[in-house]
Amino acid sequence: MNITNKEKYVEILNNAHDTLGLGLKDNNEDHIKKAEDLYTTFLASYPDHPDANHNLGIIFNRRNELKEALSYYSKAVENSPYPVAQFYISRATCKFHLKEHINALEDLNEAEKIEKDNPKVILNKGIVLRLLGEEDKAFPYIHKYYLNNKGDPQAINRLAYHFLVKENHKEAQRLLGEAINIDPNHYDSIMNYANSCNKSHSRKEAKQYFEKALLLRPNDPIAHLNYGAFFQEGNKPEEALRYYMKSLELSGENIHILHNIGTIYGELGSEKAAEYYRKALKLQPNYYASFRALCYTRTLKEDDNLLLEMEKNFLNEDINELDRAEIGHGLAFAYDNLKVFNKAIKFINFSNSTLRKSYAYDNKKQIELVDKLKNVFTKESFSKIPKSNDTGAYSPIFIVGMPRSGTSLVEQVLVNHSKIRGCGELVYLPDSIRDISGYPESINSWNENYFSKFNNEYCNKVAELLENDTEKIITDKMPYNFWNVGFIKKAFPESKIIMCNRDLRDTITSLYILRLTGGHPFIFDKKELLDYSNAFFDLAKYWKDLLLDDLYVFDYEKFIDNKKIEGEKLFKYLELEFDKKFLEIEKNTVGVRTASNFQVKKKINNSSINRWKNYSAELSEIFDNLKGYKL
Repeated sequence: MNITNKEKYVEILNNAHDTLGLGLKDNNEDHIKKAEDLYTTFLASYPDHPDANHNLGIIFNRRNELKEALSYYSKAVENSPYPVAQFYISRATCKFHLKEHINALEDLNEAEKIEKDNPKVILNKGIVLRLLGEEDKAFPYIHKYYLNNKGDPQAINRLAYHFLVKENHKEAQRLLGEAINIDPNHYDSIMNYANSCNKSHSRKEAKQYFEKALLLRPNDPIAHLNYGAFFQEGNKPEEALRYYMKSLELSGENIHILHNIGTIYGELGSEKAAEYYRKALKLQPNYYASFRALCYTRTLKEDDNLLLEMEKNFLNEDINELDRAEIGHGLAFAYDNLKVFNKAIKFINFSNSTLRKSYAYDNKKQIELVDKLKNVFTKESFSKIPKSNDTGAYSPIFIVGMPRSGTSLVEQVLVNHSKIRGCGELVYLPDSIRDISGYPESINSWNENYFSKFNNEYCNKVAELLENDTEKIITDKMPYNFWNVGFIKKAFPESKIIMCNRDLRDTITSLYILRLTGGHPFIFDKKELLDYSNAFFDLAKYWKDLLLDDLYVFDYEKFIDNKKIEGEKLFKYLELEFDKKFLEIEKNTVGVRTASNFQVKKKINNSSINRWKNYSAELSEIFDNLKGYKL
């Protein structure tokens, strides 16, 4: 039907608007279908009418026919005689659901020019910026929306999430508590509260809220995924695996869940890790984190088609540099394992230089800390510095040294003893010391109560981690505690400290080739790696001379060469009986949450000794300028 009568045109359009309004209000599909027919009839005669196109877009958007909806929204935007904020908002929302986030942001920017205080613009722009990784730019919009909607638990939850990612857990938990008080069953707030508690090491409370979330949504794969991560961080791989598998069952094939399952199997030293990383890659071939992790399983052969395909991707400049660096780290490790060292170094040089650009890091402050620590913990003053008068609920064994120096090996040997519980790399001590104003000079004014406070706080966090298990001797193998040896002996005067002493050239080679999880920015630049290694050597030697028999130097190469004799020496220092079965680490079922997981789940061997010789030319500028190789 061709419409020419103006009154008839107005009547059809108004009828369409009214019918759509009723349909949306009452969720009445008959009304919505009738409105669609009226708009279609009208647009046959007036195809460029902006309101009709926009509203027909709403109908298709509601049915999740997003491409059709986008077409109508675009006609509304393009044919409107003046800018209309709602047209841009609707199109942005459609693009958002199509995962065209950058294009959605462009439309929201246009809407903001028209109506800067429109609540939909404010909220949606905050959400899109957050998804694009622009959290600092998202925050003003999220905060502004919250100020106008303080009674809305979801608005509070969105604001709290900002503080969660910024690791201001006190503020995150305060806000999330407000949201939960308004709606005790607000799922998103409960889940974020659980995650914040977990990240701030309040594991008892975290567990309580994870379980509450699961009661609210027992079939939500994300709830099972997050609870699995909780157990993984608590070094309970079997429990983590159970929840990850349930998450996979509920969601179907999901790259993130498959990758996490691969990681758990990796921590257990199982060959199944490679199987799940390959499943993730089959589902999404450009999920390069799974490719790198697969390479770390040491299962790839030189003729594997995946290696050849990833080499092509590495050379493809249309792929962004950080993704190419991810590929390069995988390829470097794979070819190092295959002993094709000239190819390995080519990939690693590009990948390291690319990653270094992504870190704002200054080695200078860290290097200067060496002299500051020496000036505080002097031979003359050390005995005069007060120490904790509280023995604490646990007897920690601190395993320290450079990363990749054998800390995981030592822990795997120790936890074979029935009286020792392995806790992995605990961040409690470095995090607490980082918060001390004026450290290390400020501790000159401390009394024993300050050190006792740190002892108790540390032990309380360990108790939450272990869920009050009965083991009293624990290992803390955070390597970077080599910076904190002096402090440790004051806060934990009865503790044992094992300093791992491996040929620095082998340690450096491993650090340069292997991309570690977490923040280790000094490993990506040769000069910074040299400076940091020399700082370690200088400080470790100082602690050794200061503490004498109170610190045990674990000689990696001597241990590999004569495990029984060196094992006996180690346990004698710990004042525990030794059994040669402790050396059978390949039988250990305790998970290893470090890059060493596959290596330390094998029989102790010498395959990592003198590895540096394969890169002696490429890394000579580091090796030739070291202050020493061994303590």
